[in-house]
Amino acid sequence: MSRYRIFLLIALAYFLWRVPLRWIHHPNGFNDFSSSYINGRAWLHGDNPYTVDSFHQMWKEGGGVFEFARISMLTSGSLPSAVPFSASVAWLSWRQVSTLFLVLSLVAFMLMIGALYRLYGLSTCALAAFCLSLTPFHSGLNGQNAASILIPLMIISLWLVEKGHDVSAGVLLGVGTCYKPQLVLILVAFFLVKKRWKLCITSFSVVGAALGVFFALAQSGSAAAFLQRLSRFGIATPDDFGLANRARYELIN
Repeated sequence: MSRYRIFLLIALAYFLWRVPLRWIHHPNGFNDFSSSYINGRAWLHGDNPYTVDSFHQMWKEGGGVFEFARISMLTSGSLPSAVPFSASVAWLSWRQVSTLFLVLSLVAFMLMIGALYRLYGLSTCALAAFCLSLTPFHSGLNGQNAASILIPLMIISLWLVEKGHDVSAGVLLGVGTCYKPQLVLILVAFFLVKKRWKLCITSFSVVGAALGVFFALAQSGSAAAFLQRLSRFGIATPDDFGLANRARYELIN
């Protein structure tokens, strides 16, 4: 057995211990994707997705477990552009959605390894072992941060562009922009500079369509409620980068 395969087996064992085994012990807990799930569930039921009342009600109905005494501070949730996508799975229970998120993250991870191999010709075993041993990747999966899916999708989009599939790449980057524009728009801006107009138009069209669907079906006052919650973002909350938040070091990723 080659040293790369040995390294891969060690990395895989470390990954299984750090991610799936931990998830099994806390499948119903609150994490980064919970707010998106609750916002989507409330929107799907015709409620305002950005109010405290609907937040608590939808989280309880979805089978989630409260872990924070001040959970109402986390209701800023996802962007309006992400809500229709979250709503597509919000009819499921939180445990089912959490399981689906983990599965999709792992599938996206494997596709990312394939894309990197095809782009740069790197050793599959060495590359997989390296990626599986990355602690930030473990943290993203454990916290079910959307970035754990979006970063692989960004790399996959690079491979799609290399193959001339600009529209498909644009769709992936558009969905990513709906969730984390601060992350994905960097790559979209790169393609703007490269004058890949078809890709960029597709990306912005996806975002525009998602916003259109959200506001067409949203309850009156949803936009105002979102802006109100957004105005409190980072002020004496778990999102605060200041010294008042003792867990601010966790905000680095």
